[in-house]
Amino acid sequence: MSLLRIIYLPIFSICAFAQDGQELISCLEQKGITNLTTSTSSSTFDSLLRFSLQNLRYTEPGVHKPYVLILQQEREQVVNSVRCHIKNGWQIVVRSGGHSYEALSSTFDASNFAIIELINFNHVTIDMKSKTTWVDAGAMVGQLYSAIACSTADYGFPAGVCPTMGTSRHFSG
Repeated sequence: MSLLRIIYLPIFSICAFAQDGQELISCLEQKGITNLTTSTSSSTFDSLLRFSLQNLRYTEPGVHKPYVLILQQEREQVVNSVRCHIKNGWQIVVRSGGHSYEALSSTFDASNFAIIELINFNHVTIDMKSKTTWVDAGAMVGQLYSAIACSTADYGFPAGVCPTMGTSRHFSG
């Protein structure tokens, strides 16, 4: 069995100094980003924050939680979110949908940070002619395996046995 080449564009954390949360929310809303929830405005905030946590240590009091979770729908929203965070001096943690035993994409050392959730960016495109695969940052290993299996019986990609692990964290290390 041969291996497919995976082309992956990493997304990284951006750090700045935190400002007022309402200014950040206003900027996001002005940019048309409304699919968000804050720690003070929604009863679903905790469930959205915890859905991919595997280590319950990170749910305890005293562990920093984000002020806002933003569930991106379009790539332009990611760009605008990053711009708003930089403009308002907020730290960004990017979460790509999969689980993280270390909660690297759900916590941060500072109390004023936001999570940009990329789970909706989960497309896997396989080009058998060029023997390449394009994987969006929110795709999980199981989605990658499924796409490969539906495209070919001759190729595969070694990425472990856990289908709920996010490919972006896996590929970026």
